[in-house]
This record gives sequence, C-alpha cells and structure tokens, in this order.
Amino acid sequence: RAALAFEAPVPPDFEALADVAGSFSPRIRRSRPVEVVLDVGGLLPRFGSEEAVVHELLRGCHRIGLDARAGVASSLGVARVAARSGAGGVVRRGEERAFLAPLPLAALEPALLIAAALTRWGIATAGELACLPRAEVALRLGPQGLALHRLAGGEEAEAFVPDPAREALREGIVLEDPIGVLEPFLFVLRGILSRLAARLELRGEGFAEVLLELALEGGERREARIRLVAPTREVPAVLALARLEL
Repeated sequence: RAALAFEAPVPPDFEALADVAGSFSPRIRRSRPVEVVLDVGGLLPRFGSEEAVVHELLRGCHRIGLDARAGVASSLGVARVAARSGAGGVVRRGEERAFLAPLPLAALEPALLIAAALTRWGIATAGELACLPRAEVALRLGPQGLALHRLAGGEEAEAFVPDPAREALREGIVLEDPIGVLEPFLFVLRGILSRLAARLELRGEGFAEVLLELALEGGERREARIRLVAPTREVPAVLALARLEL
C-alpha cells in the first residue's frame, strides 16, 4: 500500500491528488485532508518494483503541479508514517520496525495525553516505545496506547477500505484583484481548464459539462453552465463555449 501526502490542504488540490492515485489504482481512500492512500498490490507486474511505483506516482503529481511525498509499506500505518515523515520511500516487509525505530514519537502522531505520558516515562523514539511490554502499555494508556504500540512495532492495525467511485472534478483560483475585462478572465480560465483536462486524462474521461462559479465584488455570486455535445479534453473548444456563454 502507498500513502501520499502534500502540504497544501486546499480541497481542489486534494481532489487532484486523488485523481493521480486513481489513475494508478481504483482502490484509493482519501484518508485525511492532505493524504490519499491506495492499494498498490496489483501494480508490481506493471512497474516491476515498489521504487518504480513511487517514482511514477510522484511524477504524476508533478505533472499537475502538486508537490507530494510518498511511502510504500506492507502496513498501512507504516506507509503513512513513511510518506508523512519525509524519511520514506519503500519500507520492505520485515523491515518496518527497524525503519520506525529511530523516528521521534511525533512521527507516529500520538494523542496529546499519550504523548505527555510517554515523555514522562522518558520515551522519545518509536523504537523505545516498541520495546515496552505491550500489556503494560495497554493497561496504562488504553486502546489508543495499544494502537500506537502496534504501530511502533510495524504491525498492521488498520483495515484498508477504498472510497466509492468519484464523479465531479473541481478546480479554482482566488484572485488578489478583480477582473473586469473578458480576455484576462479567459486567460485565467484557460489555466483552470488545462489543469482539469490533465486530471480528466488521468481518469480516461473528458468534459461533459462545466459549471463556472464566479465570486463577484460585494459578495455576490454568479454561475454559468457550459454543456458540451460530446465529451472532450480539448481546452480551446471548452474555452470558446465559455466565451459565448459569458
């Protein structure tokens, strides 16, 4: 399994990240506002290695302007830590505990009360936590502490359930100054449509209908709906229809 994370938790960017993941595998899950998880178990015959999967995932993100990090591991939790910590890449089966051992406890994202308790005990790394007796951790820290101990040991503790299929795509931009002339607006719109077209290509789909949502000065909003006769990824054609509509 692979977890991807990036540092711009804006909904359109998040969906773009999901599009990249979905172009590799239909089994994906939007697990956090900045993270998508996907099952890469069936991708090895196609790419040859986990490293190649990571390389192509990140290349796909770069193509649509996303700065992403990725981690692959047999454990969902370890893959997430590998991506989030920036120390990731590929964690081989059987090497999970060794990979996690030197990482600080913060890399496991413990709850505040549990982190405070472990600090009082003098536990500073995932490896030190993994060495504690599990029964004692469960007794003193409860189910959350037990789950954290299992993660520190590189054990699978979370089932992977993919999201249902997606339908609509969304992109947007916030302008510093208003645009009062059509041509500059169409220039901005071209960039938005181009990003959408790249994401549609990842899905093997095309524009069927485009809804423009415009925020006006003074707080008003306007909508313009562009319907196409047949699906297409040709941005100039969509832009021409948008010009007529506007």
